[in-house]
Amino acid sequence: MEQQKKNQIFTKSYVIKRLVENKFYVSHVVDSYPKNDSRYWTILINPGRQDILLTCIRNRNLNKVQFRIYSRNDANILVETESLNVLINILYNLNSKQHEQ
Repeated sequence: MEQQKKNQIFTKSYVIKRLVENKFYVSHVVDSYPKNDSRYWTILINPGRQDILLTCIRNRNLNKVQFRIYSRNDANILVETESLNVLINILYNLNSKQHEQ
């Protein structure tokens, strides 16, 4: 019996799937960067409303994944996590802060 490949936090399609399940609208921006660049991919979340850029940064030498979050309200957050739930909670918090302004 074949073993299924586990979804990885740096897999763009998995991240997009989870974001869409959590009611975020996602648009593709950059699918890949040059090999010598540690950025892996970038997506745009909730264009027109929040305009959040989420960039996956993958350091293969250290086997670490980080996410850089930029938003139009000047958020510039670097998150190192192995849990997509942590990332989704941060995005929800950014959304609620924008509604308070």
